[in-house]
This record gives sequence, structure tokens and C-alpha cells, in this order.
Amino acid sequence: MPGMEKLHLEDVLEDSPQTRNLLRVFENDAFALKKYTLGLHNCCQRIMKAQNELCAATQALSQQLRDYEIQTFPLEPEDSILTTTLKQFSSYLDDVSSIQQVLSAQYSETMMYPMSRFIQADLEEVSTLCEMFQIATTEHESAIKNYMKLPKKKENDRQRMEYNEELYGMRKKFHQTGLHYYSSLNALQYKRKCSLLEPILGYMHAQRAFFQMGQDAVCKKEIEEFLNNINASVQGVQKELQQDTKKTVDLIDTLEQQSVQHYHAEPNPEMPYIPPNTQLAQKGGYLFIRSKQLIATRWDRCFFFTQGGNLMCQPKDEVAGSLSLDLNEPGVLAEPYDTDDRRFVFHVSSPKLRKSVVLQAENERERDEWICTINNIVRESGYVKSKSPLQQQANKERTPSTTSSTKESGGSSPDMANVNSSASLGSPHAPKPAPATNDMLLSDVPIQFDLQPLIDDITDVTPNLQGPPKL
Repeated sequence: MPGMEKLHLEDVLEDSPQTRNLLRVFENDAFALKKYTLGLHNCCQRIMKAQNELCAATQALSQQLRDYEIQTFPLEPEDSILTTTLKQFSSYLDDVSSIQQVLSAQYSETMMYPMSRFIQADLEEVSTLCEMFQIATTEHESAIKNYMKLPKKKENDRQRMEYNEELYGMRKKFHQTGLHYYSSLNALQYKRKCSLLEPILGYMHAQRAFFQMGQDAVCKKEIEEFLNNINASVQGVQKELQQDTKKTVDLIDTLEQQSVQHYHAEPNPEMPYIPPNTQLAQKGGYLFIRSKQLIATRWDRCFFFTQGGNLMCQPKDEVAGSLSLDLNEPGVLAEPYDTDDRRFVFHVSSPKLRKSVVLQAENERERDEWICTINNIVRESGYVKSKSPLQQQANKERTPSTTSSTKESGGSSPDMANVNSSASLGSPHAPKPAPATNDMLLSDVPIQFDLQPLIDDITDVTPNLQGPPKL
């Protein structure tokens, strides 16, 4: 290359100070070039590692998409279109991964190999020759000093010949080492240009080939139509999600407004009064149940519900409920109860089973609704019969007011009969509809059950108090 500074090989043996100073400049340049080249090599290694990691990540992504088919999702249907779509994407990713592996191999051949070869074959050679040249210089200087110390006496001819031979060997070694060292430093100036450009050139050629292969593999009409269909489907789902989100937000606002009265266990006085609904045929909710231990009692919060004439109990962490009390047994009664200095307590007792369940509600309204619901289920189970004429006459003499009230409310309303139709299927005869009354149910008065197997008529002693439905 024209204008390039070079070390003159003719000046190696002379080893003048000017030659030494110029050599020192070349050495500094070589060391700086080595440092820069090692940094460039690290950058190329990062690219190579990143490309290998990208290949592995693409393969892992393809496999993960393919594994969706063998996963068990409780809410995912077996013939889901998502499974087929992900499998199709997986096949396309396999093609992309193959192209990425080709790019990784090209990086290794056209970028990393020239860079590694330049570092190991050229820069390391210069470093080795530099050490050898310094050793040869030291030995040459030592041989010259020994030779120059010879005395003038002729008796020392043998020693003079030995030192002369030693100087000859060291000078020859110094000269030969210097020639190779100088020539390597000169050649390094040429190799600098090609060795730094060749890896970047290989990188660019590999990228061009990669993009070309990628375009041929990915830019197909089949893939374009597939992506357009999936894109349209995703946009449709997102639109539906937006609509559903808007409906959900509106529903949340509505539920929050309607549920304000439920946030307080006992509603504030300024809130509107909601009377208990005494016509419920089924109910569910959380109650506290009392259980006796050795010397104390324990109250646990469980979810209770009525089902098929049974009072069921289900702890919060359980999957299914268990039977707490059979409401179809004769004599079952629910009424308020006072125990453990707790409020809103009631118990459900079964004389036949000799079992009593003590429960606690959050407020008075909940307690009254539970009592009425359980008693309604008991009445509809078929064990509360209408009284015989003799018993009716005897009851009239004992409690005329209660008997007359019972006659007036001798049947349930049509609305109540519809609500409790499922519970009435097990009774011999359904209750006869009668006009509704406005009498209030006294929760503190026990309900009397008269079992007469020969009488088929059922007497409903519960007034039909209108109340809001249970939220």
C-alpha cells in the first residue's frame, strides 16, 4: 500500500537508536491493535451467542405451541380452533428456526473463523516474536560485553576465540529474530485492513442470505392468507372483549349500588327497611354453627343451603356439601334461640332424631328468613295435616283465636304454591290455593304440627307476607 510506514530490514543488524524508536512505535501500534481486535472479537461472540440463543428460543417456542394440544384445560373444548391454529404456527416457526440455524452456521464460518485466525495466527505471533527479540537483544548485549572485556595478552587467545564464537552466535540469533520480528510488524499493517474488514463482510453477506431465505420461506401466499385470517379473528375477539368489558363494568356498577345494604351486617337507620321474605321455599348463605367441645363451645362459619328437603352444610374449602339435618322428618321446627350471649341465634330441632342444630345469622332479617324458609319446607314436606273435626272442636274450645286464624289462612297462596312446587312433589296431596292474608308470622311462637295419617288435607299456618326477593 502506498504511503505506508515500514520498518527497514537493512537496519536490524545495526540496531541504531532511530531504528529502536521506530520499532517502539510499531510495537505500541501492534499492542493497541490487539486490544481493539479482542474487543471486536467479544462483540462478534455476543452476536454468535445471541444467534444460537435465538435458534434455541425459536425451537422452544415452536415446541411450546405444539404442547398446547396435550395440556389439560378444564374450560377449553376438545375441538378448539386455538389448538389447530397454534399447531399451524408451530410448523411455520420450525421453518424460521431452520433458517436461523443456517445463519448461525454462516456466522461461524464467515465472521468468527477469520477473526479467531487473525488473533491466534498474527497477533499472538507478533507477541511471541516480541518476547524472543527482547531475549535475543539481552543475550547479544551480554556477549558483546564479555568480548569487549578480553585483555591484550596473547595467552588469552583461546578465551578470545570462545567469546568471539559466542558473540557470533548471539549476533546471528539477534539478526535472524529481528528480521522475522520486523517483517511480522510490517505485515501486520497489511493484515490490519483485511482482517478487520473480513468478519464484518462475512456478517453482512450472512444477513443478506438470511433475509433472502426468510423472504422465500415466509412471504408465501398461503402464509399471508393464514395471517390475515388470524388477524381478523383476533380483532373480532378483541371487539367482543371490549363489548363484554363494557357490560361487565356496567354490571359491576349496578351490583355495587344494589349491594350497599349488604355491606353492613345491620343496615344503618337511614337506609330503607327491607322486611324478611317469609315465602321462600329455598335459601342459601353463610351461617355460624355451634359445636360443643370439652369445656367450651365453638362457632364456625359455614355455607348452608336447602336442597331436596334437607338442610345442607358445606365448609368453605370443601367441594360438596354434607347433610346437616333432614327437614322431612316429622316434628322438625326452627325458632329463635338464646345462647352464649350471641345475637340473631336460632336452632333447628328434630324430636325424632333427637338432634338440634344451633345457628347464628348476621342480622335479624337473615335469621327470620331462615326460620321461615325452613318451616315452609317442613310444611310442604307433607307432615303438617289438617285437623279432624273432633280436634278442631277441641282446639276451638282451648284456643279460639288461634283456630280462627288458622282457618282463615288454611291454604297457601298460588304464588307460594308455585315457588314450592318442587318441594311439594313428595307429599300425598298438594296444598289447596287460598287468598293471601296480611297477617305477620310471629317468629317467637312455635309452630304446632298435628300428625294425622288418615287426613289428607294440609293446613298452611304461614301468612303470605309480601317481601322483596332475596338478592
